Amino acid sequence: FCYTAGTLVLNNCYYLNEIGTAQGIKMTAEQFANGEVCYKLNGDQSEIYWYQTIDEDRYPTFDSSHGIVISNEDGTYTRISELNVDNRPQITDIYDFSGRKVSRGKLHKGIYIVNGKKMFISGYR
Repeated sequence: FCYTAGTLVLNNCYYLNEIGTAQGIKMTAEQFANGEVCYKLNGDQSEIYWYQTIDEDRYPTFDSSHGIVISNEDGTYTRISELNVDNRPQITDIYDFSGRKVSRGKLHKGIYIVNGKKMFISGYR
């Protein structure tokens, strides 16, 4: 995200279209569940912070036991469940925007700092 002259701009932000209007890109429940949003949240895929077990998780999670989502040539998404964990970035600590360390469990709506990067959670996870 960036802050300029009293305006907060969130990048790489997605919201569920059933909720209403919000800043970011409107997505459907299917796009959250099928891994598309998880894949997009990881940006250029050089660092993986978001995980999802497709067909089980309705939303992406920070829990690395869920697997990495990849994009297929046909536009669908697949979870990679077995990777060499030494090659995956590990989440060390999660902090709220005030700098307080928070539990890796369920996160409420808000902005968090994860491994030095800002992440936005749009609802209770």
